[in-house]
Amino acid sequence: MNAFLNAIYEDQEILDLVIGEPLNSVASYLPALLTAVNACLVLSVTDCDGVILFATDRFCELSGFDKDDLTGRRHNIVSSGTSSESFYRDMWDTVLSGKRWTGEICNRAKDGSLYWVDTTILPFTDTHGKITRFVAICNDVTNKKQAEQQLNQSRQRLKSLLLMSGDWYWEQDTQFRFTLLSDGFKKTGKDPAAFLGQTSWDAQCAQDEALWHKHRATLQSQQPFRDFEFLVTSDQNTGLPVWFSLSGEPTYDERGQFMGYQGVGRDISTRFSDQAQLWKLSNLDSLTGLPNRSRFETTLDRCVESGKASGEPFALVMIDIDNLKVVNDSMSFLAGDELLKIMARRLSCSVRQTDFISRLSGDEFAVILLDLGTVKDIHRLIETLRCTLEAPTDNAEQGRCTLSLGASLFPAHASASADLIKNANIALHRAKSNGGGQCVLFESEHKHRVDRRATVLRAIEQAISVDRLMLYYQPVVNPVTRAVVSFEALLRWNHPKNGIISPGEFQEVFENRALTARIGKFVTDMAIKQAALWSRERVDFHKIAINVTTADFVLGGFPIWLADRLMHYGVDPAQICVEVTEGMFLGPSAELVLSGLQIVHDMGAEIAFDDFGTGYASLMHLKMPIDRLKIERTFVTNIENDKTNAAIIEAIVQLGRRLGKGITVEGVETQAQADILLAIGCSQFQGYLYSKPLPAHQVASFIASYSGSKTTASQLSA
Repeated sequence: MNAFLNAIYEDQEILDLVIGEPLNSVASYLPALLTAVNACLVLSVTDCDGVILFATDRFCELSGFDKDDLTGRRHNIVSSGTSSESFYRDMWDTVLSGKRWTGEICNRAKDGSLYWVDTTILPFTDTHGKITRFVAICNDVTNKKQAEQQLNQSRQRLKSLLLMSGDWYWEQDTQFRFTLLSDGFKKTGKDPAAFLGQTSWDAQCAQDEALWHKHRATLQSQQPFRDFEFLVTSDQNTGLPVWFSLSGEPTYDERGQFMGYQGVGRDISTRFSDQAQLWKLSNLDSLTGLPNRSRFETTLDRCVESGKASGEPFALVMIDIDNLKVVNDSMSFLAGDELLKIMARRLSCSVRQTDFISRLSGDEFAVILLDLGTVKDIHRLIETLRCTLEAPTDNAEQGRCTLSLGASLFPAHASASADLIKNANIALHRAKSNGGGQCVLFESEHKHRVDRRATVLRAIEQAISVDRLMLYYQPVVNPVTRAVVSFEALLRWNHPKNGIISPGEFQEVFENRALTARIGKFVTDMAIKQAALWSRERVDFHKIAINVTTADFVLGGFPIWLADRLMHYGVDPAQICVEVTEGMFLGPSAELVLSGLQIVHDMGAEIAFDDFGTGYASLMHLKMPIDRLKIERTFVTNIENDKTNAAIIEAIVQLGRRLGKGITVEGVETQAQADILLAIGCSQFQGYLYSKPLPAHQVASFIASYSGSKTTASQLSA
């Protein structure tokens, strides 16, 4: 302590600066001050050679040495040896020149542990200006240094994880220019050097002023951001767009001064590519490239709303190829598909840029004609369109192609999309019933279709009451394992005169929602009842698929009815599959349907998306509780000759697997088709190659013969 007192007394100027008063005025309380210093400050006094003359109690406490251990020893007794020779050389050069030195030093305690001190060394001189001793005042910063080390270790682990994940770490300066891009960035195929020194908006290629203005405002306000996505450039090798996603947080130094940003980046090009592919599948007809039904309905709704606002009329024209079935039957489905492509090209060349064309399904097209004149002009325009489409094709074997066209006008015939479609279809059916090859504009006296519809409705209601509706079951099989996977329940009408009739021949019934809901309840009850019967008889059917409609949910209370029937017959929900179509997710009942499907899914029943791939499905629908995608038969019919269809099916299979969904292929009719589908990776098939729909009493024998037979699938179906 005497050495410390001598150092203080010999430097009156320093004391005056520290205490703020002349020494003689504070002599009375100096001992108390020194006691506090001894207890609280990590302080030591050494001579010019670094020999310790004095150390405070706090110094001893931190280092673990007693004063007797320290006094007379060189100060390097607490040296950890972790600092370089140049570090100490610079320190000694500074203090020996009479200057104050400040820095952080890592010391070693008596027990071997390391501790960090933020140190200030003050040289003291005698009256002749000669340095006589040094006073070192320290602040324990061990916790801070350990926190920094842990932070650095965490950052290093993060960088390692990012490198393994394909993401990358980045840093920006105060001007938001990239100063660091980790090695993971190289996986994008881009040169990091090309981005260093640039801002993110310098690097992007498609300027969106609103988007970037908002992003710059976020950066300038020093706010964190998440998943900021932007288009960088197009890949020179593939021509595909390259998309980046950035997430970042502002960084500050120890004084709280803004230093820039740091964060992670990700190449999300694959996601956008997948979305683009799904968008095409969802919005465009795969065969013709025309907009599909979903796009058509959206566009028609938009035209109706625009027409209501502007008062401008437009026409909806429904087009049907009269002899497509003949071409398919006499030549092949490949020839029929080629005819559809020709019609699509002719339609595209015949209409104006303001008009809209779509392939709805099969041989049905739709055209929305805008900017119309008089009704006479409309007749002439539609007739010209028909003649253009009916021009002979290069393939003479296809014969002369005739088309039927039916049109309805907005607002003359209807002011709602559904009514416009209905009236155009009424006119189309009138054209076809008149022999085809003609155009019919809807007229209010077209009652024949309404009359037939009423007749069929009455007949079906009677059939329900006298139990003339029944279910047939078409198997879904795995030809590799020769296992029967499930059965689809298909409605049939046992007509007293015409025998077994499929729903296609009484389609008008399903335009009546109330009757559709009644039929839906019947189908659900019969299918579950049959499942219970087969279970008791130990028929290994696995699962029964039930087709449902919007009416089942809106009017039939399907989830409640399904749960009631399952409990009534004692059937496990896992033995039931509910098949839905795209149309159920359109219109005002979409939310009700979706919530009902979620309930059904939560029960444990499987949900299948029927007719997937025809262009009716959309990205939003794939996010719904769907377990299985059923690929529509149109992709299968000519798969032997059309590599595009095979590629589309393969893409759907891959996308389905990515989304964790099962895949079933419908309409498999030949062994060649099955072989191609197996090579693609499909394993569950449904179609006439394996079996037509069967009455319930034939199911057990089919399972036994199929699962136990060693014959080929072709022999079995024969």
